[in-house]
Amino acid sequence: MAGAGPVSQKLPSIVVPQLLSEGGRFLKWDESDANCTFHIVEVDPKGHVLSWKPEDYSKDTEVLELVHVRDVRTGQYARTPKAQATKEAIKGFCAFDNEASAIQERTVTVVYGPNMVDLTFVNFVTSSISEAGVWAKHLFRCTNNLLEDNASPLKCLERFFTKIYVQKNQDGEIPAKLLVKHFATGKDDKKRAYDMMSNAGLAQGKRDFIKVKDFTFERFLTFYNSLVTRKDLDVIFTDLGAKRKPYLTADQLVDFLNSHQRDPRLNEILFPYYNSQRANGIIQRYELNKDFANKGFISIQGLTSFLMSEDNSILLPEKLQIHQEMTFPMAHYFINSSHNTYLTGHQLTGKSSVEIYRQVLLSGCRCIELDCWDGKGEDLEPVITHGMTLCTEVPFKDVLEAIAESAFKTTDYPVVLSFENHCSAKQQKKMANYCLLIFGDMLLNKSIEDFPLEKDVELPSPKDLKNKILIKNKKRVIKETKSQASVELTGQQSVDSGNVSIPLDTTIPEEPTENDGNDGEPEVEVVQKSEEEEQEEVEAQQELSELVNYFQPVHFRGFDKAEKFRKCYEMSSFSENAAMNLLKESPVEFVNYNKFQPSRIYPKGQRISSDNYNPQMFWNAGCQFVALNFQTLDVPMMLNLGKFETNGRCGYLLKPEHMRRKDRTFDPFVDSMVDGVIAGTVHVKVISGQCLSERRCGAYVDVEMFGLPADIVRKQYRTKVVQNNTVNPVFDEEPFKFKVIMPHLAVLRICVYEDNGKLIGHRILPIDGLSPGFRHIKLRNESYQPLCLPTLFVEIVTKDYVPESLNDFANALTNPQKYLSEKEQRAKKLEALMEEGDQEGGTEGGKVNGNNKPTGMINKDGAAEKKEKTSVMKETIHESASVPTRVGSMPPRKVEDQVKETTKRSISQGNIKPTEEIIIKADLNSLLSHKIYLKLNSKHNAEMNSLVSKHIKELGKVNKEIDLESKRRRSIIEKEKSTTQKRYNKLLKKAEKEGTYTEVYNECLKEIGELNDKQDRSVEEVVKSHRSKLKEMFQIYYEEQLSLAKSQVQPKIDELRKTLKVVEASDKKKLISQHSRDMATLKNAQDLDRSNRMKDLSKGFKDPEELAQHRRRENKKHVEQSVKERQKLQSHQETELETLTKEYEDLSVSFDEKHSKDVADLESLFRDKVKLLDTQDLRTLTPKLLSADCTIGGGSG
Repeated sequence: MAGAGPVSQKLPSIVVPQLLSEGGRFLKWDESDANCTFHIVEVDPKGHVLSWKPEDYSKDTEVLELVHVRDVRTGQYARTPKAQATKEAIKGFCAFDNEASAIQERTVTVVYGPNMVDLTFVNFVTSSISEAGVWAKHLFRCTNNLLEDNASPLKCLERFFTKIYVQKNQDGEIPAKLLVKHFATGKDDKKRAYDMMSNAGLAQGKRDFIKVKDFTFERFLTFYNSLVTRKDLDVIFTDLGAKRKPYLTADQLVDFLNSHQRDPRLNEILFPYYNSQRANGIIQRYELNKDFANKGFISIQGLTSFLMSEDNSILLPEKLQIHQEMTFPMAHYFINSSHNTYLTGHQLTGKSSVEIYRQVLLSGCRCIELDCWDGKGEDLEPVITHGMTLCTEVPFKDVLEAIAESAFKTTDYPVVLSFENHCSAKQQKKMANYCLLIFGDMLLNKSIEDFPLEKDVELPSPKDLKNKILIKNKKRVIKETKSQASVELTGQQSVDSGNVSIPLDTTIPEEPTENDGNDGEPEVEVVQKSEEEEQEEVEAQQELSELVNYFQPVHFRGFDKAEKFRKCYEMSSFSENAAMNLLKESPVEFVNYNKFQPSRIYPKGQRISSDNYNPQMFWNAGCQFVALNFQTLDVPMMLNLGKFETNGRCGYLLKPEHMRRKDRTFDPFVDSMVDGVIAGTVHVKVISGQCLSERRCGAYVDVEMFGLPADIVRKQYRTKVVQNNTVNPVFDEEPFKFKVIMPHLAVLRICVYEDNGKLIGHRILPIDGLSPGFRHIKLRNESYQPLCLPTLFVEIVTKDYVPESLNDFANALTNPQKYLSEKEQRAKKLEALMEEGDQEGGTEGGKVNGNNKPTGMINKDGAAEKKEKTSVMKETIHESASVPTRVGSMPPRKVEDQVKETTKRSISQGNIKPTEEIIIKADLNSLLSHKIYLKLNSKHNAEMNSLVSKHIKELGKVNKEIDLESKRRRSIIEKEKSTTQKRYNKLLKKAEKEGTYTEVYNECLKEIGELNDKQDRSVEEVVKSHRSKLKEMFQIYYEEQLSLAKSQVQPKIDELRKTLKVVEASDKKKLISQHSRDMATLKNAQDLDRSNRMKDLSKGFKDPEELAQHRRRENKKHVEQSVKERQKLQSHQETELETLTKEYEDLSVSFDEKHSKDVADLESLFRDKVKLLDTQDLRTLTPKLLSADCTIGGGSG
C-alpha cells in the first residue's frame, strides 16, 4: 500500500537550546496550593522530558514526557494565582511594582493531561520577561513534534531511560526500585528483575541505588533485553538462515530485506532493491559486536536493534509530513471538524469551557462551532452556550481571544468558525466588532480576487487561505426600497434565483430540520420594531454578514438544484440521520455534490451523552466537515484523531481522485474493484508484545479495518488471551487477512486489551502508508498520545488484490519463466494420461465434437483456448454419463436396448418429457429462508436489539431518578412530620397540665393529616409527571424503532431481489443444462435409429441400385422426422424457459407490494402500540415495538 506523494514540507527534529538543557531557577506555584517553592527546571539535551526538582531536594524530581505536553504559554494567556500570598511571593521574587500583567509576562504555564478536558496546569515564574518568552517558545517547539510522537521503539526506550536518569537524587544515585516498578509487580517478577539488573551491573537489590556513572543507555538496554526476552525473534533469526550460527551474513540480510521488508509493488528505480552496500550500512549502524561488523555479519542483537529502529518504521516517513498537494479547492479535502466545541461533557447539563477551544485547535481541528446567544448580564455581552439547556455559559469575547492565540500554533492552514447565531442585532454588532478587533489580519472578511463569489467558481485552496480565519454564518444582503428596508437572505428558500427578499417586519417561523443549513438556528428575530430601529438592526446584522464569504450556510435543496446553481461558496449542514438517508438513497449523487460544494455532518439530537457516530461512512461519501464531539474519546473520535495525524497533522486530507474529478463516478457502496484503483490485500500476523502494561494480567489483540462498507472488518479478528504476562507475551497467530477495495480511504486499527476488556493502547494506521514486513508498532492512549513502553511486534504482508480465478495469470506475469516451466510439466503429465485413455477406449473416446485433439491436452496458443477446452471436456463427460457413446464401454446389446428405450420415450407423439431434473421453483417463503437473506435479517435484528437495549438502559436511568425523587420528597415530609410530632409532644405535656389536651391533640392530628396529604400529593405529582415523561419517551422510542424498521424494509426487499436473481440464475442454468442433455439424447437416439434402419435395409435388398434408392428415401424420411421432432422439443424447451422467467418476474413484482404492505403494517403496529400506552404500566413495560414473533418485513424483531 506504500506510495509517495509530492512532499512539500519536511518534519523538523527537536533542537534543545542551551538555556533549556542547562536548566533555570523558577518559582513554582500550583493552583491547589498557595505555597511557592524554588525549583530547578530543565529539559534533557535530546528533548525527551521536562523535569523539575526543589532547589533544596526536599521532594523527589517530577518528570513529564514532552510528547504529553499539550501547550506552553506565557504573557496574556498564562495562568495567574488566586491566592494573595502567592502573588506577594511572586512579586517579591520578581521585584516589580503591582502591575496587572507583570505576573503573566514572567510566568511559563505548561499544560498537560490525558484528554482535552481533564487538564493540569504547572506554572513556573522567572524574574525575567525575556527568559519566560524564550522558555515558552522553545519548550512548545519541543512538545508538538510529529517525529517524537512517532518515535521508534528504540528511541522510546531512550526516552524511558532519560525519564529514569533525570530522577537522580542529590548524591547522583537512582533508587533501583524506581526502575523495577515499571517492569514488575509480582514478587517473582520483581526478583527476576533485580537479578537481571545485577547481571547488567546496575544494582544488587531493591534497597540498592544505581550510580549515575554506571547507568548508561547500553547497560539499560542489556537489562531490558535480558528481562524482555524475545523468543519470537530467535525463531525468525533461525528461519532467515542463521541456524546454529550466531549471525547472519550480509547476503542473508540483503535477501531478508528484499523478500520481507520491501513492498514488492514499489517502483524499482524510485525505490531500489537493497544491495550489499546498504546492508553493510545497516550492520555498521546497529551491530555492537565490532568483530561481526567488520566481517559483514549481524547478530540477533543487531537485528533486533534494526527492527526496533526508525529505519524500520511501520509508517512511511513521508506520510507524517505534509506530503499531499494543498492547492486543490477546499471542497476536495476532508477537514478535521468539531461539534459544539465549547462543551466539556453532556449536551444538556455539561460545562462550557474556553480552554477546550485551545485544546481542539492545538490537536489539529480546523472547523470549530460557536453557539452564540444574548448575554443576560448588565454588560449585555454575547455568550456561547447550548441554548435552552442547563449548560453553562462562556463569554464570546474570551473564546475569540483563545482562538486567536491557538489557531495557528500547530499548523498554519485555515480555520473555519461555524457560528450558530441566536443573538439580537445589537449583540451581533458586538460580535462583528470583536471578530475584527481580535482577529485582525487573520480574519478573511472579503473574498479573494481570483476566487469571486460567482457560479461555477471553485473555492480557494488551503494553501491560498493559510493563516486565515473564515466565518460561516448567515449571509445577509441589504436592499433599500422606497417603502422600507428589506433583508435578503441568500439561499434560504428554493426559488429560481436561489434568493428571496423578506421584509424586516415579517416573521419567519422555522423548525430545526435534519438537513438544516444552520443546525436549526433562527434566521430572523421575530420582532415588531419602528422604522428607525429596523434600519439600525439591518445595519448591525449587515456588519456581521459582511465578514462571511466562502462558507455561506443554506438549506439543502436537492442535488439537482445544487448542480444547477453550482454555488461552490454555499454549504449545507446535515444531521447524521439526514446524511445517512441521502447516502442510502443517492450515494453517487452525494459524492458528486461533495466534489464542488462543502457539506457538514453533525451528531443527531439524541446523542445527549456526547457520544459520536462513525465518521467513516461520511468520509466514504466525500463529506468535508464531519463534526465530532471532541470531549468524548470513543472509537469514532479515536479513529478521527488517528486519521488526521498524517499529512503533518495539518487538519486537511486530500480526498481520493475518484471523489474529486468531474469525469469519474464513485459509488461508496461498491463491492468490487474500482476502475483506476488498484485494490490490495493486507495480511496482519500478530506475533508478540513488549511491556504492554505494568499490571500482571492477561492480554489479547483485536485487529479491525475501517473503510468502504465492503472493506470494513470489525469484531472478527482477535488473538488468544495470553494469561498473566504483559512483559513479553507471544501470540503468534495465523495472519488476519483483509481485502481492500479503496486503500486511500481505509485504515487499520490494532487494539490491545487487558483480559477484563480494558483498553491498554491502540494504533490507527493508514493502509496506503503501511510498510510491509516485520515491524514494531508503538501504541497510543485514547487521546492518541504515544505510550512510552507498550509495543506490538507484527508481520505485515501487502499485495495487489488478485481474484483466485486469476492467480495463475498473475503468477505468470510475475515470473513467466517459472510459470512456463510448470505449464510444460503439467502438459506432459496430461499427455501420458490421455495416451493411456486412448489405448483403453480406442480413438472414439479421444474425440470431442469432431476434434481429434485429446480433450485433456492443454493448447499452447493461450489461456482462453485452454479454458474453452476444459469447458467442452466437462460437457462431454457429462453427456457420456447420460448417453453412453463408446461401444467398448458396455455390451452392444445393452447399449442398443437403452437407446431404443430412450428413442421411444423421446419421440413418441405428443409425449415429449425432456426435463428429467425436477426444478423446485422459488417462492417468497423459500427466499426468506435463503442464507443470503437470513444473513441480512440477522444483522437487522442485531441493530434493532441494540437500539432496544439502549432504550431499556435509558428508561432504567429515568425510573431510578423518579424513585430517588419520590424518596427525596417523602423524606422531606417525614422530617416535617417528625419535627411536628416532637413539637406537639412538648405542647401535649404542657396542655395536659393546663387541661387543654384534647384540643391540642386534635390540632396535632389535623396538622399530621395535612402533612400526609401533602406527601401524597407531592408523590402523586412526581408519579404523574413521571408517567407523562415515560409516555413521551416511549413514543420517541417507538418512533426511533419504527424509523429503523422502515429503513430496513427496502434493504430487505433489495436483498430478496438479489437472492431471487441468484436462485433464478441457478434454476435457469439447471434447466438449460437439462435441455442440452435431452436434446443430445434425442440426437443420439435418432442417429442410432437411422443406423439400425440402414442395417435392416442392407439385409433386405441385394440389388445395389434398389438398396441405394431405399436408403435415399429412408434418409429423407429420417431427416424430416428428426427435424420435426427436434423443433418440437426446442419449442417445448423455450416455452419452459419463458414460463420460468415469467414466474420469477411476477415474484419480483410482488416485492413492491410487499414493501408497501410491510411499511403500512409497521405504521399500523406503531399506532396500536402508542394507543395502548394510556392503559399500560409504563414502569414495567419493555420499550419494544416489534415482538419476538413479529414477521413484518420478513423477519422477527
